[in-house]
Amino acid sequence: MTHLHALAEAIALVDDETLDLRTLEPASPASTDEDFYADDPAALGLTNGRWSVTPTSAGEVSWVELVRERPEFAEFAGDHWLVPLG
Repeated sequence: MTHLHALAEAIALVDDETLDLRTLEPASPASTDEDFYADDPAALGLTNGRWSVTPTSAGEVSWVELVRERPEFAEFAGDHWLVPLG
């Protein structure tokens, strides 16, 4: 399975305009090994009054917290390495 548009997938899945979702996006093709495509989501930028949801503690809400509240997102978050596995 490839995840080349993780943010677009997250926005479509979560469908909540009050959240500014952050994911691990594919990096520029410095490597052709899809297992290692990811950029750093920690730089937050403007959120336009929306809650930042990040895979790190940098946002107002972590993906771990979002999944705890909305378990239907657990498979997506795990597949995209947004929550700890195991």
